Amino acid sequence: MEKARRMKTNREEMDNREMNGGSEVGGKQQYLAIERETLLYAGIDPDDDLMVVPIDNTIIIRQKDVYDRILEKLPKLFDEIGVPPETAAAVLLEIAGLLGRSETVF
Repeated sequence: MEKARRMKTNREEMDNREMNGGSEVGGKQQYLAIERETLLYAGIDPDDDLMVVPIDNTIIIRQKDVYDRILEKLPKLFDEIGVPPETAAAVLLEIAGLLGRSETVF
């Protein structure tokens, strides 16, 4: 009950702040706020680079790893060396599959 009350209080506080980005539904921005303590409890360092990945009606929050960082940089590299976008996308999907990633970051 205490956690629900804190979440409601946090929501009210955030409603009173101007938010950048997000989506608007009915003229009001929609977002999800997760407390720092919740991330720490889950073993996620909130100061690290995080990924938010929707998979099968679930939102996954995890720390980026070296493979994520590589996959983020490859599209720019492919563009700089003239690799066609379709070829680059196919290569990136293949790399993601080899790394066992069902989600993509590009």
